[in-house]
Amino acid sequence: MSVLTPATPARTAGHPAAAPAPDLPTRAGLRRFEELLAALPLTPAVVVDLPARRLVVDGADVDLTRQEFDLVAYLARSAGRVVSRDELYDGAWRSQDLSDRTRTVDVHVRRVRAKSGLGGLIATVRGVGYRLNALDGLRVVA
Repeated sequence: MSVLTPATPARTAGHPAAAPAPDLPTRAGLRRFEELLAALPLTPAVVVDLPARRLVVDGADVDLTRQEFDLVAYLARSAGRVVSRDELYDGAWRSQDLSDRTRTVDVHVRRVRAKSGLGGLIATVRGVGYRLNALDGLRVVA
């Protein structure tokens, strides 16, 4: 039994079959695209409103528990500075007695990162603690 295959156009050496030219953007289209790209913010707008107890990312409220917001608020007051876990326990978990081996801070940081969609907002400084990165779009309302 023979298998039929569609005929292919003959090609001569050095002369491949002509392929259709791709649609290339115009210079004006490229310029407009570059303008739109330049207008986009490089960092998200993040507002930590301490009196209203709100974390707002790009205009949307992030639903945080009381303890998660206390953690964010403490880090916001110390933005750009590394805060140790012990300092966070003392500052954000004032009324609770936590053992040194608890992972409470780590769990709360992970939840805030997941809820806010900003993994880079709170940086882990390995072996030391955490730092709220002072992003260009970060505003702390006291």
